[in-house]
Amino acid sequence: MGTWGKGPWDNDSAADWCAEVFAGVDMDAFMDDAFKYYDAWGKIRMACYLLTTLGVSAYVWPGDLERRPEHMQRGLKLLRDMAAPDGEYVSQWGDGGNPELEKMLAQEIAALEKVASTT
Repeated sequence: MGTWGKGPWDNDSAADWCAEVFAGVDMDAFMDDAFKYYDAWGKIRMACYLLTTLGVSAYVWPGDLERRPEHMQRGLKLLRDMAAPDGEYVSQWGDGGNPELEKMLAQEIAALEKVASTT
């Protein structure tokens, strides 16, 4: 088994396993669908989570590697828009917003920014 790092994705068996798991999945189409509308908030957050998790390695990303940075940038823009204090998403919880949600969004943005900076 070839291992090139300490992450759970940094070895041949993990990369091969991911290829099997996602065989036939059109991840790019799913990303495009999630990011099609600015207010598909549930889809956007979940797509960004997958980008953060699976996008961390070119060896396990189940989509087109050339589109991965595009997906990350689109996801970041949408997450940042969602996190805006005066934005439609946060304002659903009233004038006081939702500090716990805002903290979660900030963490999600930071995690995706970290992954995006290494692609």
